[in-house]
Amino acid sequence: LRAERGELAVRPSEVRALELLRAAERHYDENPLSEGVRVRAASGAQDFRFCADATLLGRVLDNLVKNAVEASRSGDTVTLDCRREKGLALFSVKNPTVMPEAVQKQLFHGSFSTKGPGRGIGTYSIRLLTEGFLRGNVSFVSGPDTGTVFTLALPLKNRPRRRTKTEN
Repeated sequence: LRAERGELAVRPSEVRALELLRAAERHYDENPLSEGVRVRAASGAQDFRFCADATLLGRVLDNLVKNAVEASRSGDTVTLDCRREKGLALFSVKNPTVMPEAVQKQLFHGSFSTKGPGRGIGTYSIRLLTEGFLRGNVSFVSGPDTGTVFTLALPLKNRPRRRTKTEN
């Protein structure tokens, strides 16, 4: 709710990109949600440092990975990647499943979910946190040749948003 009201404090710090992916691997290796689904960093994932709010970025990545795991079948692999390109930190989360077109059109809406009542905040919060607070953007592709790939693009040098009056 604080994010929706623009009242969320952003605390940028140095972040190691590959460590975020390794933390996700460890988390989902031990998570019953991912039973039968592997979560792995791509072999070519780059290790670099950049400035971002590690907590907010961790939430965004966790939501992306959780959604990818839930969309996957037993035996599938969710692949995480990170690289530095043209002043951006790029993160991607890929699973082999193709989203139906009707789902793709409603993905970032706050109340939309394919998982039943009480769900639907995940992709909405991904966009809200990424675009509103991390100063980046999120996009996706989904098709038979690619599976589903979500990509976060964040500036390597991320300055905090201005605080609202209620944060001062």
